[in-house]
Formats: sequence, C-alpha cells, structure tokens
Amino acid sequence: VLAPWCVFLSMCSKAPPSQPVSCRHLPPRVRAGLTLMARTGQLTRIAWLAHLVRLLGTACLGFGLLGLGAASIVNPVMASAMFGLPVTTNLVWVQVAGVRDIALGLGTLAIWMFYRPALRIFTPVTLVVAAGDAVITMQSGGVFPSPFNHLFGVVGISVLSVAAWLDPTLKMPTVSDPLLANRDWV
Repeated sequence: VLAPWCVFLSMCSKAPPSQPVSCRHLPPRVRAGLTLMARTGQLTRIAWLAHLVRLLGTACLGFGLLGLGAASIVNPVMASAMFGLPVTTNLVWVQVAGVRDIALGLGTLAIWMFYRPALRIFTPVTLVVAAGDAVITMQSGGVFPSPFNHLFGVVGISVLSVAAWLDPTLKMPTVSDPLLANRDWV
C-alpha cells in the first residue's frame, strides 16, 4: 500500500533524473521487474512516472468501465442521460452499451492481471471506442456537458496509452533477451 508513496517520494528527491530509484517495500514480483529495469538502465524518473500513471490509469479504466456498464444495465434512463443522448422509450441500446463497457472493463482488468505487456496494444484500441462515443454523441446533439465527458475519456485513455508505451516494465519479452527468461514479474 505504501509502495506508490515511496516511489513518489523517491521521484521528488534531488537525485539526478538518470539515477535509478529503489524501494524495498515493493512486492517481489515488482522488485524483479524493477531490478531488470535498473540493470538495463531504464529506471529513471520518467519511467517511474509512466509506471505509476499506467498502474493508476489501468485500475481507473477497468473499474470505471465496470461501474458504467453496471449502471447502464441497472438504470438505463439515468445512463442515457449520463451518456448525453435524449431519453427515449427504447433504451435497449443503453443496456447493449453497458454490456460492451463491462466486457471492455473485464478485458482491461484481465490483461492487467495476466499479461501486462498487452496493455500497450489494448489501451489504444479502447481509445477508438471512447472517440467513437464522443463523435456519435456530438453528431446526435448530445446535451452539454456530455460531449465533454466523452472527450475527457479520450484524453484520459490517450494519457494511459502513452504511459503504457513509456513504462519499461511492459517491455515485450523476446527469446534472445536473457534478462527476460524469467517472466514471473510480467
């Protein structure tokens, strides 16, 4: 629980940006990944920041989509108003969007739990969904501020995508890389 704060405090130190940062309170799996980063010279403040943004952003994206999907299925009238489109008598589309959001949330969390390097590909793909929602809402005369809510989602997922590509712990393992032979930390 204290590991992110330890990392944050280490980033705020007056050490040069290229100096590796360490924290003994991290779980062994994370420590192994950070050891690999330190050996390869990739452990800088920018790498730490990208790593933290990726961790927090992935959790927010996964759990946020699960919550949004559940709300869409349980209360489609409220979800339609949140989405920014007019409430009609036929709200099946809201429940369908809810199922889609639940699937994307579960996919995000599953990739985060089981094969984190795939986040480099998966987050830009979810960006397509968020951007499509924003465009469709604006074209359909979405009520203020809902188009901006969708654009906020696009910006958030864009930041997460960049962080995923900058996070050296998400380096794809290769057969020729001897340091990546043990994939337990991935």
